Amino acid sequence: MRQILVISLFLYCGVVFAYKANPGIREGNEAMENGQYKEAEGKYEDAIKKDRNSVESYYNLGNAQYKQEKYEEAMLNYKSALSLTNDNQQKSTIYHNLGNTCYKLEDYQGSVEAYKNALRLNPKDEEICLLYILPEKQGKGFGSELLELALSRCVN
Repeated sequence: MRQILVISLFLYCGVVFAYKANPGIREGNEAMENGQYKEAEGKYEDAIKKDRNSVESYYNLGNAQYKQEKYEEAMLNYKSALSLTNDNQQKSTIYHNLGNTCYKLEDYQGSVEAYKNALRLNPKDEEICLLYILPEKQGKGFGSELLELALSRCVN
C-alpha cells in the first residue's frame, strides 16, 4: 500500500512539475479549447523559448497555426516535432496532421507520403486509412468533397 502511495505521489508531482516548468503549454491548450488560436500560438511560442526540445510545444504550435490556415508555418513545426521524438505513436499523429497540412497546400504527393508514414507507424488507425484510401477508391485522386470533410474533422 505504501508503495502505491509513493508511486502515485511521484506521478502527481511529475505532472505538476511539468506544468510549472512550462506553463505556456497549459495556457496554450486552454486557449485552443476556447478557439483562441492566435493566443494559443503565442503561448506555444513562449513554451518553445523555455524548452526548444519540447515535442508537445512544436506539435501544438503547428495545430494552432493550422487552425489559422497558416499551413506553411504549421508544416515547419510538425517537422520540428518529428525531429524531436522517437515515439512511434507521437510520430504517427504528427505525420497524420502533416498529411492534412500538405493537402491544404495542394501538395498531394506530400500528403500521400505523410499518410503512408503514419500508417506504417500505426496501421490500425482507421481514420488515416480512410484519408489515404478514399481518393484512390474514387479514382479521382485528392480533391473530393468527402475527403475535404474528413480533413476538417481530423486535426488532432
